[in-house]
Amino acid sequence: MNHHYEAYVSGRREASRARFGKLQAFTGERWKLSASKRLFINQSVSWDLTILFWIAPKARL
Repeated sequence: MNHHYEAYVSGRREASRARFGKLQAFTGERWKLSASKRLFINQSVSWDLTILFWIAPKARL
């Protein structure tokens, strides 16, 4: 693999890891939201996944 490309990729990886660390710290603060809101978010996400994997393939038939 090209050395410059490797350096670029590792640099991008470090940047994204740093950004992810910031994001984790941010969500760690936001995670102190009420449990009901968290539950609502989880339910809506699982409902989206249900629609995506269960209903959409049947609608395509």
